[in-house]
Amino acid sequence: MDLMKGCQICNQRDLQEMHLGRKIAQRAWTGNAVRSTGQRARMKILSAGVLVTDGTRLLLGHATRSPRWDIPKGIVQEKEDVAEAAARELHEETGLRVEPTRLIPLGVHRYLPGKDLALFEWRLPSMPDLSSLHCDSHFTVGESLLPEFDRFGIFDWDEATTRVGRNMARVLSCFGPKFDTNQCRNL
Repeated sequence: MDLMKGCQICNQRDLQEMHLGRKIAQRAWTGNAVRSTGQRARMKILSAGVLVTDGTRLLLGHATRSPRWDIPKGIVQEKEDVAEAAARELHEETGLRVEPTRLIPLGVHRYLPGKDLALFEWRLPSMPDLSSLHCDSHFTVGESLLPEFDRFGIFDWDEATTRVGRNMARVLSCFGPKFDTNQCRNL
């Protein structure tokens, strides 16, 4: 398997490139990079997310004021380790705590035009109790402070891929309905 080739669907990159992605995310915080021609170039933002699973089902949060569900994820902060960012986002958006070393890296995937997604798996023997989950990450609408996730659900693979947005569904399609996260199935 040639990991440098990447996934034909999402252009997943070799896990060693995650460090390069982190440097790209760090440069993005300083604004735009300057190309050797003197022109400004837009840098991609790096986001980090966690697939919380028992091997057959996936934890999703419902995005407030949206019909969509999503995995816990968010932007990697300047000088932040990618796995630490994924663990931080998981805690902020669900209340779940995991040591970054327990997260299994699944590569950096093309997510949005200006954003890549460093994806990790956290496989549990049983799924968390939904009533214990809470989102401490908020956004403002007018004068209201709303949580990023307003509720949580546990879904089998096929249903989960129909509930997320099309870009997340494309990334998740790399692993297929058997939830084989050992490798991107399209490599």
